[in-house]
Amino acid sequence: MATRLNIEALSGGPVDAQTLVEAFPGPAAWLARGGVPRAVNAAARAMVAALAERPGLAAIAAVAAPRSETVTLPVAPGATTQQTIELALVPHDGGVLLFGHDASLAANLRVALVDSRRRYKDLVEASSDFAWETDAVGRFDFVSPRGGLGFSAAELIGRAADSLQMDADGGADPAATSPFAARQRVESVELWLKRADGEAACVLVSAVPVHDEAGVWRGARGVWHDVTDDRARYAALADAQNRERMLAHIVRTIRDEVEPAAILATTTSTAVRALGADGAQIWRLAGESGLVPAAHHGARPPGGIEEAARAAFESAGGAPVAIDDGAARMIAASADYRRARNGAMVVWRAADGPAWSESDRLLIAGIAGQLGIALAQIAQHEQLAALARTDGLTGLVNARTFRRILARRLAAAPRPGRGSALVYVDLDNFKAVNDRHGHERGDQVLQTVARRLGEAVRAADVVARLGGDEFALWLEDVDRADAERIARRIVAIRDELAPLSGAAERPLGLSVGCVVLDPAASPSEQDIVARADAAMYRIKHAGKSDYAIEPMTPAERPEAKCECEGDGR
Repeated sequence: MATRLNIEALSGGPVDAQTLVEAFPGPAAWLARGGVPRAVNAAARAMVAALAERPGLAAIAAVAAPRSETVTLPVAPGATTQQTIELALVPHDGGVLLFGHDASLAANLRVALVDSRRRYKDLVEASSDFAWETDAVGRFDFVSPRGGLGFSAAELIGRAADSLQMDADGGADPAATSPFAARQRVESVELWLKRADGEAACVLVSAVPVHDEAGVWRGARGVWHDVTDDRARYAALADAQNRERMLAHIVRTIRDEVEPAAILATTTSTAVRALGADGAQIWRLAGESGLVPAAHHGARPPGGIEEAARAAFESAGGAPVAIDDGAARMIAASADYRRARNGAMVVWRAADGPAWSESDRLLIAGIAGQLGIALAQIAQHEQLAALARTDGLTGLVNARTFRRILARRLAAAPRPGRGSALVYVDLDNFKAVNDRHGHERGDQVLQTVARRLGEAVRAADVVARLGGDEFALWLEDVDRADAERIARRIVAIRDELAPLSGAAERPLGLSVGCVVLDPAASPSEQDIVARADAAMYRIKHAGKSDYAIEPMTPAERPEAKCECEGDGR
C-alpha cells in the first residue's frame, strides 16, 4: 500500500472514518453493519459494486478482527485484463473499514508465469524435437517426458549425456567437444548419437549455457532434432544422382563411340570408379563358345570370376549376385538386350573391403542394363564388319580383305625356316552349270568348293573367294612338298563336283596355280599375284583340272617359268 495504517490505533481510538476514507490514496470504503456503504472514495466505487454482487457482504461488514481478502473486479470496458485488489479489513464502529491495494500487476505476472510454464510444457511435449538440460557434471537432469532415441525419460535422467555420442573422445575436454556442456550458444551442430538398440542416429543440436544467480556455469539446456531419415533420403538421392551420371556417361559412350574395345573399356573403368572397386570384367555370349571374357579394367581378375559371371548369367530374374569366397568380394550382374541375355559384368574388391550395399546392387544392375545394349551394338558392328570382309555366299574372306592380308604378310620381316605360298584356284567348266541348271546349282557348287577348300588347309591359313568362280589361298610355314600335297587335295575336289557338272563332256574341275616363296624372298604383291595367276592359266590352257608349282627365290626374277606337274589335264 502507498500508506501504511496502524490497525490497532484505528480500532482502539476515535477515528474520523469519512476523512480517512477520502484521504486514502487507494480504494477505500466504510461499510456499516449489514454492508451498507457509509463512505466510499472514487477509487473504491467499482470495488464496492463488485462486493455488493457477491454473497456474504454483511459478513464482511461484521468482521470481528482485522484480516485481508483479495477481490477480483470484472474487466472494465476497453480493458484487456481483470483488476485485482488486495483488501485490508479493519473493524470500526459496528462496521468495517476497507483499504485496498491494486495487485493486478503481480497477479497478472503470476498468471502469465503459470501460463508460460504450461505453454512451454505443452510445446515440449508436442514438439518433434527433444528438449534436455544437463547439470554441471554433464548428466541429464531434465528431458522431454516422452524420452528420445528409444530411451524412456527415466532411462535418460541422471545419465551422462556424452555417453550417447558415437564418436565421444574420453580424453577430450567436454566443453570443447560436446554441446551438452556448452559454454556458449550452439546452433544446429550435427552430432551422431547411439540409439537404445545400438544403431546410429544423426541429430542437429542447439544449446545454451545455464548460469546461476552468481553467474557460475551450471550446465546447458537445448533441443535436438533427429535428422537420420533426412540424411538417409539425401544419401539415397545422392546415390541416385551418381548412378544417373555414371549411366549417362556410359550411354553417351555407347552412342558416340565406334570402336567396340573403347565402348567396353569405358564401361569397365566407369564401373570400377562408380563402385569403388579394384577391378571389373565384362563377359559376352559368343555362340557355341558360351561366355568369354571381352574386356577388363583394374587389378588382375581373382579366381572364381568365371563362376561369378555364369552365376549372374543364369540367375533367376536377373538379380545381381554377390559372392564372397574369402579371397575377394565379387558382385556380378547379367546383361541383356530385348529380353535375351548376351553377357555379364563382374566387379570385385579385396576380401577386407566393405560389403556390397543395396546402392551398389542398383548401380551394377543399371550398368549391366546399358552393357546389354552395348554388347548388342558391338555384335551388330561385328556383323557389318564381317559382311564387309567376307563373301556373302560362301562366308570366305572377300577379294578386298584378302589383298589386305596378303600385303601385310608380304610386308612382314622374313622368318627363318620354311616359306609360304600363294595358291590361285579357278573352276573348270563352271559356266555350263549355270547355263544348264541355273544359278541355284551354281551357288551350290561354289559353296561346296568353299567348304572343301577350308577342309584342305589348316586353321591358320587364309581362304578367299576373289569373285565369280575364282578362289585364292595363303599358306604359312610351308615348303614345296606341303604346297604340292595341298594342291593335289584341291584338284581332287573335282570328284565330289562331278555329279553337279553341266554336261558329261564338260565336267567340273579345278585349275590350280601355286607360287612357293623362299623364306628370304621379298617379292611385291603384284609380282606374286601375277605369277600365281599366270601359273593357273597355263594349267587352263594345258587341259585343265591340274596344278602347277613354281618356286620364287630371292635371286629369281618374277618372269621365271613355272614347273607344271600332274597329268596335264
